[in-house]
Amino acid sequence: MGAKALNHVAIVVDDIEKANQFYGRLLRLRQLERPPEVIAGGPGAWYKLGNRQLHIFVGPGARETSIRHFGLVVEGMDTLVERLRAAGFELEDAFSFGEFKRRKFVRDPFGNLIELMSQE
Repeated sequence: MGAKALNHVAIVVDDIEKANQFYGRLLRLRQLERPPEVIAGGPGAWYKLGNRQLHIFVGPGARETSIRHFGLVVEGMDTLVERLRAAGFELEDAFSFGEFKRRKFVRDPFGNLIELMSQE
């Protein structure tokens, strides 16, 4: 038997406050409590993404290394796009296919590419 599901995505940032503003306030992800063993390793944040999690760690070189991208299923795409643009973020249209009728790309403050996907 092999891998059967994605549990979490982890990214590195260089400013946890900016990360919390982007992922918590703008994208409105629900922040989780981190285990004491993880807290002892330094600053960061964990967020709930449906049945998965986003783990954010603080470290040097955050802008030089990044995953290709990760996709977030969103509700209220127009409202979210407005909120991100008002906060100074640029969004780019992505081609749509399958069950997700609308897709946009945005980079978080650390250069990580995020695909926003909506069934609306």
